[in-house]
Amino acid sequence: MLKISNLSFSYGSETILDRLSLNLPGRGLVAIIGDNGAGKTTLLRLLAGQLTPDDGSIRLTGRVGYLPQDHHDDTLSGGEVVRAKLRELFEAHHDCLLLDEPTNNLDARARQWLVDELRRFDGLAIIVSHDRRFIDAMASSLVVIKAGKAKLYGGNYGDYQERIKQAETEQWGEYTKARLERKRLNKRMTMARSRAHKTENKHFDRLKCESKMGFNNAKNATQSRAGKEIRAVKTRLDQLADIEKPIVRKTYRANFTAEQLGDRQILAVDGLTKSYRKSLFRGISFTVRTGERVRIIGDNGAGKTTLLRIIIGQLAPDSGTVKITTGVRYGYVAQGVYGLDLGRNLLSQADAEAGEIYQAASTMDLSPIAVAVPLNQLSRGQLTKMAVLKLILDRLDLIILDELTNHLDIRARENIERALAEYPGAIIYATHDEVLAQALGADKQVILSTSG
Repeated sequence: MLKISNLSFSYGSETILDRLSLNLPGRGLVAIIGDNGAGKTTLLRLLAGQLTPDDGSIRLTGRVGYLPQDHHDDTLSGGEVVRAKLRELFEAHHDCLLLDEPTNNLDARARQWLVDELRRFDGLAIIVSHDRRFIDAMASSLVVIKAGKAKLYGGNYGDYQERIKQAETEQWGEYTKARLERKRLNKRMTMARSRAHKTENKHFDRLKCESKMGFNNAKNATQSRAGKEIRAVKTRLDQLADIEKPIVRKTYRANFTAEQLGDRQILAVDGLTKSYRKSLFRGISFTVRTGERVRIIGDNGAGKTTLLRIIIGQLAPDSGTVKITTGVRYGYVAQGVYGLDLGRNLLSQADAEAGEIYQAASTMDLSPIAVAVPLNQLSRGQLTKMAVLKLILDRLDLIILDELTNHLDIRARENIERALAEYPGAIIYATHDEVLAQALGADKQVILSTSG
């Protein structure tokens, strides 16, 4: 059982969690979601006893096992390390598991193994994850962290999405009604002011009044009624001003030249073979043409990252060749590899005018300030979005992506998915994020195995 009461935590002057309260039963699979920087990992570290709260209390009963987010091993792939650590946690028979992004780097087989293990787990599992398919498969409830607070929802991510869509539909309805009402009230305001103005200009004929006093009384009464009406309309307009227009998600599409869009072969891979301590792959061959999507598929340790690094020239194959057509421009983004000068801002690096950069950045929830400051001041999630944005703004013929969405929050993933889905250039990518794979599609699949 978990009981959190008025929990607060800050890093320096920045408040991360603000009097957060949450109660969870002793059993169940609970997913925690929220934007990058919302405090999800901080909350897990507080529950694990690695951090001390500024205020509030935590009561968590039973034996607790904790899987942090980052793992390093020189002999194993990232997915192999994560699976080994997860296996240790399950074999230790904890009452509560705290898992921070456990599916990062896990292949489809390992991910299904994790789902099966969690379903058999007879305790409380609290899992920070941005993996939408994984959350749908395993979560019995959802905790959303926002503005330092926590809100508990029943059901999985699909159920949560339906609630959000319903709320957006209702917001659009309220906004539409408010817009029509504002139009009607503004017309009424104009008419009321017109009546008051006519009264000021002696709309009442003094000759028809028995006396000057009678005229003034009639004039004052009319102005008073008009004034009350104007004040009432203003009050109602102020109330309607609080109903904001729902956010419309826009997508930026790079404008390519006719030459770039022309059908041509831009890359040829022929007979690639690579071994380290074991054979990774043999005889890999494929071509890429303008606008094609090519997905690299393989289990953890099969050599997906190695293949991509051979393609961009960072590693040499044991045998085989990679030929990039003359004049083809390409870029590469992987975890922690952004292709950016972190000491400079995006404005000074992207091959586009400032106005276009700001416009494109807004479609990915990047503020004008984020675009203008040195990139080393940004979060990892912001850097990933900046890296993708620069590739698109540079209008490259080919983009190569390796596990792009690891550590990104759900909204950031959706922003990147929309941008890449509209990208007219070719994309080679390796990912375990099936939602991203569905958004990008695949004209070709390169399946890696030691048998070639």
